[in-house]
Amino acid sequence: LFRSDGQREVPEVVEDPRGPAQVGPVVGGEAAQREPVEEGPAREQHDQQHADHAQPPAAQAHPLAQRVAVAEQLAARDIHSSRVLEAMEHVPREFFVEEEWTDEAYVDGPLPIGEGQTISQPYIVAFMIQALKLKGGEKILEIGCGSGYAAAVLARIAQQVFTIERLEALAKIANRNLKRACVSNVTVRCGDGTLGWKEEAPFEGILVSAGAPQVPKALKEQLAIG
Repeated sequence: LFRSDGQREVPEVVEDPRGPAQVGPVVGGEAAQREPVEEGPAREQHDQQHADHAQPPAAQAHPLAQRVAVAEQLAARDIHSSRVLEAMEHVPREFFVEEEWTDEAYVDGPLPIGEGQTISQPYIVAFMIQALKLKGGEKILEIGCGSGYAAAVLARIAQQVFTIERLEALAKIANRNLKRACVSNVTVRCGDGTLGWKEEAPFEGILVSAGAPQVPKALKEQLAIG
């Protein structure tokens, strides 16, 4: 996870009964609660931006389980951003896991998504997105799309999300899942995430969901100043 202030944040990984969650190195700013937008022109502009890019509600199979998971796994811990909590409550995680795992979609742990990969623990997804301190309207780059879940959560807050997945089969799965969840402001590319997405740079935030020995130079160069 990269932000333009260059700070480093390492999230807590909570053990799951089936085994530890796997998460790559995270670099970013300190996670903190965003101040609410005050009433007036600024609030009206924020609400309009959100309305312009909000997706139609998808048919969720487990709405009660999703609300309980957000309250108990996220809000009860250190996820305080109202934007992140709202996004996590509205993106149906069951759309982003393999069909046989849909009944387990809201457990606090990783789940299989195909190609030997897993969808991250919900807490980790929320923690990393909260660390970006998004205000709404940003252009975000994600490295390691997986099944598209984190990109869908980002899309509830950001203006545009560009996400790169190195496995072609997963990139296709992500596109299918995003379409099913009625997400229209995410663009998926199959390729080498260490190269970033030069033609769409700069980005106000870069979230990396894959491990790397060091921060790729290309990603640093594509991060907006500020």
